[in-house]
Amino acid sequence: MTRGTFVYIGGFRLPDKNAAAHRVMSVAKILQNLGYSITFLHKTNNENAEKGCNSFKCVDLVRNNISDDVRYFYSIDYVKDYVKSNPNIVGIIAYNYPSIALNRLRLFCKKIGILCIADITEWYGIGEKKPLMYQIIKFLDTSFRMMYVHKKLDGCIVISNYLYQYYVHYTPIIKIPPLVDVDDKKWDLGVKCTHDGIRLIYAGSPSREKERLDIIVKAVSFFSPESYLSLNIIGITGNEFKEIYNYGAEIPSNINFYGRLNHSETIKQISLCDYSIIVRDTNRVTKAGFPTKFVESIACGTKVIANASSDLEYYIQQYQLGILLHEVSVECLIHQLKSLLQGKNKIPLGQKSRLIFDYRNYIELMRDFLNLLIDKKGSNNHATIQK
Repeated sequence: MTRGTFVYIGGFRLPDKNAAAHRVMSVAKILQNLGYSITFLHKTNNENAEKGCNSFKCVDLVRNNISDDVRYFYSIDYVKDYVKSNPNIVGIIAYNYPSIALNRLRLFCKKIGILCIADITEWYGIGEKKPLMYQIIKFLDTSFRMMYVHKKLDGCIVISNYLYQYYVHYTPIIKIPPLVDVDDKKWDLGVKCTHDGIRLIYAGSPSREKERLDIIVKAVSFFSPESYLSLNIIGITGNEFKEIYNYGAEIPSNINFYGRLNHSETIKQISLCDYSIIVRDTNRVTKAGFPTKFVESIACGTKVIANASSDLEYYIQQYQLGILLHEVSVECLIHQLKSLLQGKNKIPLGQKSRLIFDYRNYIELMRDFLNLLIDKKGSNNHATIQK
């Protein structure tokens, strides 16, 4: 007997095809530990019947054409049909959901007396190099969702302190960073192998709107291949990198592009390196989000070199998880890399540090949050919960 079911909806690609999938699976494990059942209800492009996703129920709703894609942004018919045909639903958690559909979902949940909660992990801009009409629609959708709809929901789960501070006065809120399950066998990576020099890694899907992978490449290019400094890049090819950043210089042999790898192989490669590296400009996009690659690197036992974007400064300094860059520049990064090569500080993170982002650390926090929402359902009062 469970305490009821939460339906999770959004653009995640289960079980581990994007960062969104890792996010919602971690939150679902927290809810499961609290006695709730979870159903993932999401749109896909694959013909799949209902299926199990780990220990959770997944219902794939196929998008066959452009019309289905468009309807996703304003229609909640498929959600309503599912909720009406399945009893004992406590609430719906909407992951970065389109604004018009989310507002309709809010009104629907209010009408039938169940919780409507947003899981908010980003605040993107209008989209780089996109057509003008796309930029206008994107701006209106994002503004309506972030500045109005979220504030009217029963509660919000946010990923960063920036979002926490933005919504703290409007609705019950809980801050949960990206999380992992350290008991998952994929994190049992064994002892790090030894190698000469300093081996860096970047793993992700960069864009000019948030990632400064070009600064990283320029800094590493300053060092000769004989300097025992190398950089592995996972997620894009060399040609894709040059196109994204309009990069015309030659790529030296100590920088290697691997393209897209599956998640298990990616974290294995991260575990074999001395440092993950994350360099981001400071803007609303990077302050609102939280790089999953940071958390995964720590879970692998690999330290991180990063500048103070999102909440990274707090975690790096509080738990001594790596090196904090004091500015976003090629010169600053070169200076830091020189220091690493001279000191050859390759001490990996201890087991205790690897547990910092384990989802079990947030079970009691979520219990308090949900008790608050249930107790205050129908009230105009709100409170905040943060760890």
